[in-house]
Amino acid sequence: MADESLFLRSKVIVEPLLDRFFAWPYTLAPVQSAMNLAFLQVPLLESYLQSPQVHVAASNNPELRGGYFINIPEARADEVSDLLAGIKRDRAAILRFAEAIAAGQELLRANATGFDLTPLYPKLPTELGGLIELAYDTDNQAQMRFMEPLVYASEVYQESRQSVQLSFETGIERPFILSTPRLPSPDVLELNLPFRHPGLEELFKARVQPTSLGHLREALELDDAQAEQLRGMLSDRPSLAEDRHIEGGGRIRYFGHACLVLQTPQAAIVTDPFISADSTAGDRYTLDDLPDYIDLVLITHGHQDHIVLETLLQLRGRIGKIVVPRCSRGNLADPSMALMLRH
Repeated sequence: MADESLFLRSKVIVEPLLDRFFAWPYTLAPVQSAMNLAFLQVPLLESYLQSPQVHVAASNNPELRGGYFINIPEARADEVSDLLAGIKRDRAAILRFAEAIAAGQELLRANATGFDLTPLYPKLPTELGGLIELAYDTDNQAQMRFMEPLVYASEVYQESRQSVQLSFETGIERPFILSTPRLPSPDVLELNLPFRHPGLEELFKARVQPTSLGHLREALELDDAQAEQLRGMLSDRPSLAEDRHIEGGGRIRYFGHACLVLQTPQAAIVTDPFISADSTAGDRYTLDDLPDYIDLVLITHGHQDHIVLETLLQLRGRIGKIVVPRCSRGNLADPSMALMLRH
């Protein structure tokens, strides 16, 4: 089977992770990621460890659906404890950066009175040095503007945080992606690779182009056990829909939420790709229905249900260009989608 022509099965899903939390724009862009890690994810893990049974009960309560609770059985609390300890040890620089941001904001609130901000620079935490500028906005409120390209080049952006889990779409709702970290599981293939790793592009191109297990093993740097697990995710035939292309005229298909696929025989455009892998559902278009090549992807704005990293990662290598809105350039609430996707 190492040299046999194979395709990635239709119902294989990928979950991109940072420190085992599901990756979305505000946990990937380094400034916002630091704030989320320090002031949301670490306290969330600490809260779970204080009372795992409360978190599990709340996760399964329909009235608390979507709340910030960790849906991991109490029997695995030791693994959560190890995750928290590893974050505090290995991401100390990121946590210090987040604390520095909070201290810098407090400094501005207490001292920015409409006059020159230059004297405040020496009073800022050293972690912010060279990464921000102080300015007043149009409402005369002082703020820190982050030099995002420099932050990506600093120790705050750590690709070692990134990994990927591959599994099968079961039709069962996953634990809430914004709160429950993903622990190892026997039915999940763990890939400790950064999102930019070229092997991931090779893997997901195998939805539309034949490959071999030997090629994927080399591209993804798999050991024997991982290669054997990947073997079960491959098939000798593609699962692509026969009508995914058109021969004349034009067509618009609604894939759900804000995702439209606009096609002519010459080109395809996809808006806000948020696409299911559940090809057996029967009531929706899925990844199987996408054209093999997408000329243009349009992202309308930066909410996590419009710039969906899980879907975009699977389409890398099949997209000509991605168009995103211009960001506000350094504003804490509006990270650059262009920088994020380039990295």
